[in-house]
Amino acid sequence: MKTVSLFIAAFLIGALFLFLRGTAVQETDGKGKQVNIKITSDDMVIMATLNDSAPSRDLIKRLPITLNLHSHQNREYYADIGLAKDGNTQSGYEIGDIAYWTPGDSLVFFHREGYTGNLIKMGYITSELDTLRSMGGSFQAKIEIASDGR
Repeated sequence: MKTVSLFIAAFLIGALFLFLRGTAVQETDGKGKQVNIKITSDDMVIMATLNDSAPSRDLIKRLPITLNLHSHQNREYYADIGLAKDGNTQSGYEIGDIAYWTPGDSLVFFHREGYTGNLIKMGYITSELDTLRSMGGSFQAKIEIASDGR
């Protein structure tokens, strides 16, 4: 009887360990928490996802926010905003990335090829990039957490 009780106890402890381990892996799968956002200006709507980086968390605390976005080198739109700089910087980006350019305290939306350094990746644009590319020079955009109905 003691052997059966010990076996059941060991089984339950093992099952609990695997459950807790699986939960931790899901929470720390390399992406962490992600937050969907919506960027709007006039008739333009762009959907994006922010990661769990320090500048992303800082931006999310401030949402909704309206920013002036400026075109730069026909490859990106940027907005001056001071965000947390904690995290590793990287050089280069992929088209569609959202990043924080640390030397200029700028939130950046990349829509064409190019190169720059000192970036903390914050997420990526999930909408078609042609919408952003067609905006021209500077414009005001509201950034907010996306609802399920968008």
